[in-house]
Amino acid sequence: MRLKEENSFDNFYVADKNKLALASINQCLQEQGDWFLYLWGGHQAGLTHVLQACCRQMAVQNELAFYLPMDELVQSPTDILDNLETYQLVCIDNIDCVANEPAWQEALFHLYNKIKQHNGRLIVSSHCAPALLDFSLSDLKSRLSAGTTFNVHALDDVEKMQALKQRFLLRGLKANDEVLNFVLRRSDRNMAALMDTLEQLDGRAFDERRKLTIPFVKEVMNW
Repeated sequence: MRLKEENSFDNFYVADKNKLALASINQCLQEQGDWFLYLWGGHQAGLTHVLQACCRQMAVQNELAFYLPMDELVQSPTDILDNLETYQLVCIDNIDCVANEPAWQEALFHLYNKIKQHNGRLIVSSHCAPALLDFSLSDLKSRLSAGTTFNVHALDDVEKMQALKQRFLLRGLKANDEVLNFVLRRSDRNMAALMDTLEQLDGRAFDERRKLTIPFVKEVMNW
């Protein structure tokens, strides 16, 4: 599946409360930690970003990785899973979406076992803890519950401010705290919306050779 170009570890802001999870992920990618990780969190936790960043990092390491967004694939045939155990890493995003899909649960159960047998690595994300998965296949739920589990937390407003600063710096944009606070107050508080705002501001600032000021932000965003 196609990865979003911007989803990498370089531009993922790691809050203190998520540092242990990210450290374990990096160890997994380097084959120095657990082979299987289960990550869960709310819709704003950035789990899709993390899983796609994992796949991108594996490419940097000249290793094969495959990303499976179950929210998009759940209505598709399960044969997309065929031979994925030959990849060094498989990332399954939104696995909770197969709650009412016994065929997918069965297929994912077998994939889990094959990856383990082939000494591969598996990272799974969900919106709930493994104990709360509403799966009819208890064997799959048991396998997922047996792994190392991390609750990845969404950013609070202070952390979102730091994340914005990080993204602005990566793009070579200069904005003072007053401008960043204004963007945070006026934009939707979810990170996807904030990054969309950043994209628009970056494009206009580059095209017009303008500095990021509150009047400029108001003009671009019609605020």
